[in-house]
Amino acid sequence: MEKRLFTLFLFYATTIFATDDSPRTVFFDSIEVQYRKEIVECGDNIAYMSKTGITQWKEHMISVSQTPEYKALLQEYRKFVDSSNTPLPCKVLAWNEQRKQIQLQKEDSLTKELILREDYENALREKDSLPKSVFDPFGIPFEISKRSFLLLFKEKCKNAYVDMGYHLYVSDMNWCNHEYLTAFYFDHKTDKFIKYEIESDAVEADKLNRITRQDGENLTQCLIPNFGLPSKTFRIGFFDIKSNALSPLSMWDADGFNVYVGLSMSKYRYFAKAVVSRSEDHISP
Repeated sequence: MEKRLFTLFLFYATTIFATDDSPRTVFFDSIEVQYRKEIVECGDNIAYMSKTGITQWKEHMISVSQTPEYKALLQEYRKFVDSSNTPLPCKVLAWNEQRKQIQLQKEDSLTKELILREDYENALREKDSLPKSVFDPFGIPFEISKRSFLLLFKEKCKNAYVDMGYHLYVSDMNWCNHEYLTAFYFDHKTDKFIKYEIESDAVEADKLNRITRQDGENLTQCLIPNFGLPSKTFRIGFFDIKSNALSPLSMWDADGFNVYVGLSMSKYRYFAKAVVSRSEDHISP
């Protein structure tokens, strides 16, 4: 300890009294180079560090290395990391800080996991408390809170979704071996789940009969196994398809729900869409 401090004292004195061609200057220049290498290894910025600053940095490292806390830490470092060399104190301190951060991340992850588990259990209780229907997507009932919907949805479906606030959508959800844009809607006041829509790709008018009408038929057939046969079906002519309105192909009569498949257009591009929603007069306040 005394030897290292004496070396520092001489190094500092050299910055004041030594001449450029002094042998002592050459000697302490080599020490400066060594200290600067250590500083670089420690990741500190030496671009604007004077010899006085270097001396103070080294004094701090020596002071730290003499504390009982550091000596105990050094034993742990040698046990778990490297016992073959004497590390720079900054390396040991950085290792300890990293270890603390990892532990904090583990604790934070565990806390989030416990919160998520509690939220999931609450979601299951909420699900069980609500009435069930054949129209529930993936067994998730209408009027469930958005928070609970998301937890149950992520368990049932692995698709990535985009959350837009009062609705979220999946661009490529599989329905009966066809991928469709699917959107789920939530009430603006209560944040409860109230509707979902399944929509095909929009195509030009010359593809209406070949693609869009087939998509409408596919959606109808996809819903029949769960919903039963539609109560009404309709023939839709080309001029029956209106912009921003859904001309129904098939409808299901169901108390408390609006369920239908239809065709629509937007900017002269045609698409099929299935809509399943809770009737407004059946939505709880």
